Amino acid sequence: TVPSLEGLDYSALLEKIKQGPPSDGSSSATTTTTTPQKILVIAADQPSTVTLPLSYECHNRSIPLLVVRSYGLLGYARIQTATPYHCITEAKKSNRIPDLRLSAWPLFEGLKNVASTVSNLDEMDDTKDHSHVPFVIVLLQALDKWR
Repeated sequence: TVPSLEGLDYSALLEKIKQGPPSDGSSSATTTTTTPQKILVIAADQPSTVTLPLSYECHNRSIPLLVVRSYGLLGYARIQTATPYHCITEAKKSNRIPDLRLSAWPLFEGLKNVASTVSNLDEMDDTKDHSHVPFVIVLLQALDKWR
């Protein structure tokens, strides 16, 4: 069984990890590095009683945290970074409403030809034929009636 991570002192654990990588004792030569260690904490399928204190301690030490949870074929990944990292607030506007008005620009010839081949929709008896008419054609005929 896997031991529970609840109640673990994350502060001491993260400080120990930041001091240097754990050694297995097999290497006789001691290596000292002057480059700072890059640390990423990954929490997979942990309850909120584990991720909340871990998130707090990682944020205080400016250590990025990746929380991953999966539910069969579905899941999510959350990334938490601290102050030395930049955040992307809005790369592209995703709420731009496209202009779908048919009267906003002149219709192209192909659409005019297709719209003229469809007979009056009110006279169609078969629902199968009626359901195969593209909605743009229905809108164009309603626009012509309205004009």
